[in-house]
Amino acid sequence: MRRCVLVAVFGVLCLSLPAGGQTEAKVRIVGGADGTGQNYTWKVTNLHDSRIVSVSFPHYHGDTFIVPTGWEQETTGLAQAGVKDAHLGGVCRAFVSNPKTGIGQRFDATFRLRIARTGAQRRPGEVTVQFADGSEAIVPDIELPTKPTFGERYIMAIGLGVIFLVIFLTTRKGKKPATDPGGE
Repeated sequence: MRRCVLVAVFGVLCLSLPAGGQTEAKVRIVGGADGTGQNYTWKVTNLHDSRIVSVSFPHYHGDTFIVPTGWEQETTGLAQAGVKDAHLGGVCRAFVSNPKTGIGQRFDATFRLRIARTGAQRRPGEVTVQFADGSEAIVPDIELPTKPTFGERYIMAIGLGVIFLVIFLTTRKGKKPATDPGGE
């Protein structure tokens, strides 16, 4: 009986400890697209003892990036008049020049991104966060505007093509070859 109790206690302790390689989260990011799918809002909360000095959001079809007061921004691939669709993806990075103005422990900040009306799909992706101490955190499963897959872009055309092909083949099957009425 005593052995069973020791095994049970050992099992509980093993399950309560983090698995090898896992560490406590340094940052929490919540949010994503609104009901229209055109406006994204993320609340970034610092859970680390060093200030957050940079946050990078990958995007597709973004056109306006809004950062907290006192923050600067660098963006690539924003949607603008005359820019080809193939180049409408990139990264929106918000940062502070002075680490003292970054996001402190247990504080949060809100970041916003507006995307062009069409073309982007909502999918989980990774956001990169950098801290004043030089460390970095990659936060997975954050809802981001992403480039549609080949199938998503052309599903309508492919579907219509298949329908026309089926109609063509079924109407063609029913026809008999023409014969020469005056021939043998």
